[in-house]
Amino acid sequence: TITGTRGAFQITDTQPAVLLPNVTIADVDNYGLQTVAVTVTFSAPRGFLSQLGGFVQTAPGVYSMTGMPALVTTALRGVVYNPSENRITVPWSETTTFTISVNDGYVSQPTTNSDTKLTVTAVNDPPIISGTVSNQTVYQYFVIRPFSGVTVTEVDDLTLQPLVITVALDNATHGFLSSLGAFVDLGGGIYRLGATNAGVTAATASQALRALVFNPTTSNRVTPTSPETTRFTITVADGFAAPVTDNNTTVVALHEFQTKVLATDGVAGDGLGSAVG
Repeated sequence: TITGTRGAFQITDTQPAVLLPNVTIADVDNYGLQTVAVTVTFSAPRGFLSQLGGFVQTAPGVYSMTGMPALVTTALRGVVYNPSENRITVPWSETTTFTISVNDGYVSQPTTNSDTKLTVTAVNDPPIISGTVSNQTVYQYFVIRPFSGVTVTEVDDLTLQPLVITVALDNATHGFLSSLGAFVDLGGGIYRLGATNAGVTAATASQALRALVFNPTTSNRVTPTSPETTRFTITVADGFAAPVTDNNTTVVALHEFQTKVLATDGVAGDGLGSAVG
């Protein structure tokens, strides 16, 4: 017999759970000492079992143990279910049924129980922006890729959660972005990639950001002793968490004579390079 199964319960996709803490496997034959073969099965891609005791995984989503009922009961009560984190699409849930099968080798059909039903709810993780660089310098008439090392990371939905990316200049008169790809120029120094219900993956966002080119438009504002700094704010929204922002990226537009006027190395020539090849 199989008693004490857990029935229906719920966790998040970041929570391991003791699956069958009160289950009992019993067999009255041989004074309760008759050997039984017990198998626990469920849909394999959804998670895995740990703290197996004497159980062994014999196939994806199939765990088996043979022994006396008391020993199998002890092992079953310690088994932990680990959901596959970030596999379920945020914010949905998924219910998995666990079937216990007990066979003493004499009955024509094993005893089964499928009462244990676990609902796992996806938990949203905010995206991450990394690789931004401050104080990048560029000759005022050259161009630069200010996000060439930027990476947007998103773990939800197996890294495929749709995102909306916004890049904003702190002062639109300082310049403009080109090589926009799928970015849209909204005006006022604001550029957007993706839209509500039509977002892009983190991999696509990273690639698009790295391709952006900043074109300084310094007019006559830059002098050898007065460069112009532009700050960029990247915002990433996944539609669930509060938007994530990073305003670390800055570009300093330099006058062509700045390095020589301020240098102490005599009259030797100096060169300025462009970040765009």
